[in-house]
Amino acid sequence: MTIKNTITDSTVDSTVNSIIKSKAAVFVFAVFAVAAVTAGCVVLDGIDLSGQSGQTGQTGQTGQVSYPGIGTIAGGIEINAVTTADYSKADIAEATADGDTVFITLSGNSASVEGEGSGSVTVSGVSILIGSGGTYSVSGTLTGGQIVVDADSSEKVRIILNGADITCPNSAAIYVKNADKTIITLAEGTVNRLADGSSYSFADGDDEPSATLFAKDDLTINGKGSLIVTGNYNNGIQSKNDLVFTGGTVTVTAVNDGLKGKDSVCVKDADITVNAGGDGIVSTNDSEESKGYIIIDGGSVTVTSAGDAIQAKTDLTVNGGTVSIVSGGGSSAASSASVRQENFRFTNAPSVASTASAASSTASSAPSSVSSPASSDDGDSTKGLKAGSTISITGGSITIDSKDDAVHSDQNLVIRGGTMSISAGDDGLHADTYLEIDGGNINIAKSYEGIESTEIVINGGDISVTAGDDGINAADGTSSGFGGGFMTAGRCNLTVSGGNLYINANGDGLDANGNMAMTGGSVIVDGPISSGNGAIDYDGTFSVSGGTLVAVGSVGMAMTPGTSSAQNSVRIALDSVQSAGTSISIRSESGTEVITHSPSKVYQSVVVSSPLLKSSETYVIYLGGTEYGRFTVSDTVTSVGGMNGGNRGNLMTGMTGGNMMTGGNGGRVNGNNGNMIPPDMQGMPEMQDSNQNMPMPPDMDTNMNMNINPGMNPGMNAGMYQGMSPNRNFNRNMI
Repeated sequence: MTIKNTITDSTVDSTVNSIIKSKAAVFVFAVFAVAAVTAGCVVLDGIDLSGQSGQTGQTGQTGQVSYPGIGTIAGGIEINAVTTADYSKADIAEATADGDTVFITLSGNSASVEGEGSGSVTVSGVSILIGSGGTYSVSGTLTGGQIVVDADSSEKVRIILNGADITCPNSAAIYVKNADKTIITLAEGTVNRLADGSSYSFADGDDEPSATLFAKDDLTINGKGSLIVTGNYNNGIQSKNDLVFTGGTVTVTAVNDGLKGKDSVCVKDADITVNAGGDGIVSTNDSEESKGYIIIDGGSVTVTSAGDAIQAKTDLTVNGGTVSIVSGGGSSAASSASVRQENFRFTNAPSVASTASAASSTASSAPSSVSSPASSDDGDSTKGLKAGSTISITGGSITIDSKDDAVHSDQNLVIRGGTMSISAGDDGLHADTYLEIDGGNINIAKSYEGIESTEIVINGGDISVTAGDDGINAADGTSSGFGGGFMTAGRCNLTVSGGNLYINANGDGLDANGNMAMTGGSVIVDGPISSGNGAIDYDGTFSVSGGTLVAVGSVGMAMTPGTSSAQNSVRIALDSVQSAGTSISIRSESGTEVITHSPSKVYQSVVVSSPLLKSSETYVIYLGGTEYGRFTVSDTVTSVGGMNGGNRGNLMTGMTGGNMMTGGNGGRVNGNNGNMIPPDMQGMPEMQDSNQNMPMPPDMDTNMNMNINPGMNPGMNAGMYQGMSPNRNFNRNMI
C-alpha cells in the first residue's frame, strides 16, 4: 500500500552560542514608531518583486545531499515517513452490474433480493445481511434499517449504491463486520444518502459501530456518483483499517469526526466535503510504525471542523489536489486575552505616536497582533494540518484558515512544492524539530508567528509571511533568562540558501535562539516599529556568504550579520523615522543599483547585505528618490549613522567602533563621528540612575531588574556590555 522513505544527510551541525540579552535596556534610548503604510515594493538587482511570485530559488549545494522522497534534509537529521500511496486495482476499478450481480431493492421498511447468488443475502425485517464476497447493487429507500456485511476475511465485497437512501435510527446505516475489503461504488448520475440516529443500541460490552458508515476492515469509495452521509451519533465514515477514496462526490456532516481511518486515510481522485463537530479527517494508529498516516494525492478536499481539520497520528502528505480548510472557527476566533508564556514580549511599550506625530498620521499596514495560542482558551486543538511525525507537501493548492496553527508537526515539516494560502490564529507553519522549504508558493497572510521550528532550512520557494509577533522563529521552547526565549538548550538555527522570502512582522523579523546562515536567495524584512524587537535577532552567530538581505525596522534592537561573514553588509541608522512607503535605495557611484525597497511601515534602521557591495567602493543612499548621503565599504559590516557606533556584531559580546553613545566608526552618513544619540533624544537630561529616569512599559515596576531577571542587579547601570563606557550612568552589571 505504501512506500516508506528514509532521508539522511551528513551536514555538520553548527555550534550554538547562547548569550543572555536584555531587551529592557533599549527603553533608555529607543525610538518608537507607529505607523503608516502602503504596500511594499522591492527591487533586487534591478528586478521588481512587488506583486510577483518570483522565481523559485535554487537548492543549496554545500553540505547537503538530495534524495527522492520527502526532501533535502540538513543537520544530520534522519526522517522516516510514509509519503506515497499504492492504490490497488480494486481501489480504482468501479464495480458494474453483470450476470453475477445481486440486486437489492429497498422499499420503506422492507427489501427484496434478485439475481444469481441471492442466497448470500439474508433479509430479516429491515436488516439486510450480506454474507459472502461478490457484487451487490443497492437501490431504493430503507427507513429504520441497516445493511450488514459479514463475509470471510479473505473475500472482497463490492456494493454499488445506485440511488440508495438508508436511515438507521439506532446504529450504522452500513456496518461492515468482516471482509478482506469492502468497495462502495457510487453509480454515475446517482445521489445516495446514509444517516443514523443520535443514539445507538449495543450488545453488552460492545461499543461498535461508531459511525454512519462503519467498517472493521479496509473500506474504499469510488465511482462517479455522489454520497451524502449524516452522522448524528458520532463519526461520519470510519474504517478500523485503511480508508481510501478514488472517486465520487462525498459530503459528510458529523457531530464528531467526519472521516476516520485507523491505519490510514488516502484520497486519490474524489470530491470530499466534511463538516465536523470534532476533527475533520483523522488517522489514529500509533502502535504500528507504518500506520496512522494520511495522504492526499488529488481531488478536492474541503473541511470545516470544530477541532483539527486533518490530523494524522504519524505522517501527513499532500502531493496534489485542492485542500480548503476552516478549523475552530478560523483565525478570527483566536483569543487575544493571554500571552505566550514561553516567549514573553513587551505588548504595551510606548510608540512613536507620542514622539513622531507626523508619521503616526499615516495609515499603517503593520500586521494585526495575535498575542496567544488559539487553543489556550479551552485546551482543544484547532489546527489545520496536523501530524505526530512528519508533514510532507510536494504539490496541490492548500488554503487554511485556522484558529490554532495552520500547519503543525510534532516532529518534521518538509515543503517541496504546491501553493499555500494561510491565515492562522497561532503559527503559520510549525514543526517541533525540523522545518525545511525547498519550493512552492507560500502566503501566510495572518499569524502569531509565521514560521517556527527548532531547525529551519529554506532552500527555495516564494514565501510571504505576515506575523503579529516573529516572522521566522528558530526556537525549541527550552529557554531561561529574562522573559524566556533568550537562552536555549539545543540547536535553534536558521539557514537560507535560496528562494524569495518576504516578512512583515510586528516582533522580530528573523529570530534564531542559535545561529543564522545565509548562502543564497533573497530575504526582505519589514520589521518591527517598536524598538523592543529587531528586524534581525540572533543569539549565536549570523554568517552571510551569498544572496541579498534587506532588513528594515526600528533602531533599538537592530542587529547585523557577523563580521566573520564572507559577504559585505551595511547597517544604516537614519536621522529620523521615515514614513511608510518612503523608498530606500543604494546605488554605486556609477549608478548600478544594489537594492531599492519601499517598506510597508515606518522605519529608521536599514540593514543590507549584497554581493554587489564591494570593499573600498563608495555607494549613494537615496531616500524617496533624493540623495541622503554616501558611504564607503570599509569593513565586512559598515555602519552608517545612528546610535550604534559600529557593528553590533555577535549579540553584544563586543562593540566595534567605540563608545555606543558618544560616537564611533561611521558616525553620521558623511563620516562625521559626532554625537550618536538618536535625534529625538537630543537634550535629554543626564540619567543619574536609569531606574529613576528610564521610560518603563506600563506593566513593569520601576525597579525593573528585580522583577524581570533575578540574575540582574537592581541598579541596572554598571557595565552593560564589555567595551562600553559608563556614559549616562547606564551600563553596569547588565550581564
